[in-house]
Amino acid sequence: MKAMSETIKDFKDLGKAFGIEQADRGNAHSSKRGVSRTKDNQKNLRQTESKDVSNTNQGKDKGEVFFNYFKNKALADISDNELNSYIDNMKEYARFLKNKKFTTTKIRSIYSDIQKCQTPRDIKKLRPKFAYTGGRADNNAVRRFTDLLEELAKQATSSEDVEKIKDFAEGIVAYRKYYGDDK
Repeated sequence: MKAMSETIKDFKDLGKAFGIEQADRGNAHSSKRGVSRTKDNQKNLRQTESKDVSNTNQGKDKGEVFFNYFKNKALADISDNELNSYIDNMKEYARFLKNKKFTTTKIRSIYSDIQKCQTPRDIKKLRPKFAYTGGRADNNAVRRFTDLLEELAKQATSSEDVEKIKDFAEGIVAYRKYYGDDK
């Protein structure tokens, strides 16, 4: 499990990658309420924390950015405060995959196999299937998604990790279906 300081560093690095500056967190000593932040600072902080991975203006490959974000977050313990941002990023990743012609049929096939897994060993056994699916892909976005699943499978060490991978896959499938347009 990552230490809190590493998680905070990941968010700062993610923000820098997208040109998102850290919100002014205010000075607790100058506040009339002592330790609490002003409402404006709290609002700014929430807006900064909720910026999603898709808001990049620096020409970075979105697929690579999503890969790195979920590689670090999908198996992490996500706080209640971070959960909305994490789910928003899942939604944007699903939209990105839709725009890259990743069909619901392809993703549901992978999802079906993931849902059957109970142990880290089960999920690790799917690594060749992820590689096969990525190898057949005609675009890099699909390949990076299967690379991500393979990386998450490598990192899985507990049944809790398997459940997190299932939740991640379920979110991607759900939002990919939401965006529709398969032909």
